Order: sequence, then structure tokens, then C-alpha cells
Amino acid sequence: MDSSRPPDSTLDPRGPEPQVAPPVSAEDALAPELIASFAPGEARESRALRIAFIALGAALMVASLAAADVRGSSDEPKAAAESSGAMASHSKEAPSPAASALDDQIEAAIAPLLAPGVRLQRLTLGCKPPADAVLQGVAPGASSIQSRGVVVLFLAGNRTIACGATIDAQKQILVAAHDIDFGAPVSSADFSAQWVDAFMSAPGTTNSFPTGVPYNATTMIRAGQPLFQNSLARPIAVHPGDLVTVVVKNGAVTVRTQLLAQSQASVGDPATMINPASSSPVQVTVTGNKEAELVLQ
Repeated sequence: MDSSRPPDSTLDPRGPEPQVAPPVSAEDALAPELIASFAPGEARESRALRIAFIALGAALMVASLAAADVRGSSDEPKAAAESSGAMASHSKEAPSPAASALDDQIEAAIAPLLAPGVRLQRLTLGCKPPADAVLQGVAPGASSIQSRGVVVLFLAGNRTIACGATIDAQKQILVAAHDIDFGAPVSSADFSAQWVDAFMSAPGTTNSFPTGVPYNATTMIRAGQPLFQNSLARPIAVHPGDLVTVVVKNGAVTVRTQLLAQSQASVGDPATMINPASSSPVQVTVTGNKEAELVLQ
């Protein structure tokens, strides 16, 4: 290599100069996607004016939406306050002393007409009696109330006003505390008391368990089901053909004998027996399993 050769002036040890992108106008930066839709020969001044109008429209739309949102949020507390104020004013309305006294009179007149064990919970009148109204009667002509609706009569001046009323009442019934199989012996411990609608419960339910003698279930009773009067029966203590021990009482004299049963019976029921010696029929009272009693007068 010839060291005497002068260096090439076109070579720069710093390397090539970086390429600088041409400046972008403000309108091109705002909406570049709109520039492509402009006509090729459209003047730059016209393009800038169109972009300015578009930007102004978008700004106005955003401002309008923000104002609507602020108004809506500020109206919600106002509406809630108005609603709560209306509810408060309604809750402040209380019956007058005269109206309360009239309600007490109506309830006192209804109570004797309800079935035993039924308790009155609420009475709702279907009309508003005048201020000078006095109670004239409840359920006229009825000796008892068997349904939810009744008629209440008021006397206001020289007018008689008939007003419909609705009664809410409850009664207590027995329900099974657990599943009970058919034919199983039962007692009061197998049931518990429960309050139900007095006018919607099925007829035939009972609120007390019979005492004195044992009982068996005549059907299967599921836990929670009500106890009906025909769901219990005294167990059969004597069957036809049984040899029954009979206690015969005649004053201070007591004699035991055995008689042949001709019919079936439960404890406490009468039964027909035959004296094997005389073949004569005898009526006795069953007192237990294959046991009976005969009291001579």
C-alpha cells in the first residue's frame, strides 16, 4: 500500500450521516387517517380547515356526554331523597285514637265467633269508616266464623254502612315429630305443636292427643305431616275366638272366669262373649289384651 497517497476526502471516519424524516404538519398528526380521503389536488389550507372542524365537533360531543353524566349522577341522590321523603311522610300517618278504638271493638266482637284455639292476628277493613261511625255488628246472623272474609256493620248518623273485612288468624295443630310406620304404637311424645293458617289447613286435623288408652297409627305418617283424627285407632285387644279373662263384679264380690269372644274390640269397647258352660251371650267391656270386665247391677 502506498502511504504517500493522499487520503480520500469522501470517506468520513464518523460514518454516514443519519437520515432525518421530513417534518409532519399539525393537521397531518391530528387525523392521518383522514388525509388519505382528501382529493390529491386539494389545497393544504382547505385540508387544515376540515380537520379543525372535525376536531371541534369531537370535542363538543365529549363535553356534552360528560355534562349529561354529571347531571345524571347528581339527580340520583335527589330522586332518592324525594322517594325517602315520600315514604317518611307516609309512615308518619298513624290511625287516630277513634279509629284505633274502633279496631279494638271489632276484634273484640270477632274473638267469640272464632273456633276454640284460633287466635286473631290481623283485621283488614275494605273501607274507611266515617269519623263518627260506631260499630253495629260483625258477621250478622252467623254464630261462628269459618272463613277469612266477614261483613262489618257501622252506624254513621242515620246510615248503616256494610264494610267487607279480611281476617288473618292461626290455630295450633299436631304434626309428626318423625316418620311413623303403619300400625306402630304412638303417644303424645311422637307429635309436636305447630301454628298454621286457621282457614287454610285441611279439615280433620287435631291439636290434642287422646289420653287414657294406647293408640296405633292407622296409616303411615311422615315427619311434619299433620295428625288427623282418623290417623289413630286403639289397638284390637280381643279377636273372635279368643279366650278372654273376664272379671265379674257383683257388689263386694269379684269372680274371675274365662269366656269365648264372638267379636273383635279395642280397649274400652263393648264385646260379645259366650259362656262355654251355658252358651249364653254376655256383653262385657274390654279392659286390656284378652281381658274384660263385667259389672252386675
